[in-house]
Amino acid sequence: MRPVPWWLTRPRKPRYAVPFRAGRPDAPAPASRSRWPAREQLRDKGARGIGMRAVARAVDIPPSSLYRFYPDRAALLAELRVDAYSSLIEQLTDARRTAGDRSPAGQWQAITCALRGWAVDSPDQFGLLYSIPMHTEDEWTEPVYAQRARAGSLVAGVVADAMARSQLVPPPVGNPVAALVPPWTSADGAPLDPVSIQITLGAWAALVGHLSLEPHRRAMILDPQAYYEDFVRSVMVAMGFRPNAILRP
Repeated sequence: MRPVPWWLTRPRKPRYAVPFRAGRPDAPAPASRSRWPAREQLRDKGARGIGMRAVARAVDIPPSSLYRFYPDRAALLAELRVDAYSSLIEQLTDARRTAGDRSPAGQWQAITCALRGWAVDSPDQFGLLYSIPMHTEDEWTEPVYAQRARAGSLVAGVVADAMARSQLVPPPVGNPVAALVPPWTSADGAPLDPVSIQITLGAWAALVGHLSLEPHRRAMILDPQAYYEDFVRSVMVAMGFRPNAILRP
């Protein structure tokens, strides 16, 4: 058997807390409680299966009361996307912290494996963030873009650090990325170099594509985790990481 990577040995936090009963004095507001049944519907039926009436019924309030907090389904979906990004950011941050200062390459491998762990544990949230928009209700809001900027800054910051330490030699880049709003910034608040952002966008797209197809390839892949780790290393080579910086089993 292959050894378990060190960044996957930490205990995982529970995916969901136990929801409060509405009658308790310390129960959260209906707007917060309503996200629990919405998440249940998201897991069971996907984003198209979320119904405002069903959510209101689950938290024992009239639909008109729910509309006071969420004017439409799009607003509720946006809130679920904010929650999904918060969950992903927490996993990526924990992975980077666990990796420590071993090297930016090691941090990259840690956060990319955390991405797969999150996608496997929370396929509903993964799909909510990375599925192809099919309707106006899939349009993102400013709070969602702000969360994406937090996640992107974290990931692109690792790439920028690898470039600064000469662990990554950027390949020739094509068209530069547009100015991002909100901007992606380093830990000290400085805007990240456009090249590091462009490399990150391409690499992350490759990883998300791999994870999107993984459920349809179960019969083809003997060890999905090992297969994914091999793919991560291939992507790192394409990003410009020096081969001697990439951790191998």
